[in-house]
Amino acid sequence: METMGVQAKDQIEQWRAETADKPLQSAQQVQDRLLDLYAALRAYPVIGEVEKWLGLTRERSLFEDKEIVALLDEIETELAVEALGITEPEAETTSS
Repeated sequence: METMGVQAKDQIEQWRAETADKPLQSAQQVQDRLLDLYAALRAYPVIGEVEKWLGLTRERSLFEDKEIVALLDEIETELAVEALGITEPEAETTSS
């Protein structure tokens, strides 16, 4: 699984660099990038977010750079949280 995380990180960095030069990206461009990420992130819980965005590419024709950066930030944050083994507060059970 570690190599998939590294592969996804490389893809995210490449997409960020591309996004810096293109304020708008077509749904096809976004879909292609998402499919690459999907393959790299299949084993991670963040895959649900990628799937949601894949659905959006069928409904829209353009995506703004701000949206893409926000998605990439979210994916990286979720991967970092998972790597640290941090659980969501709702999942923790505490007794007094």
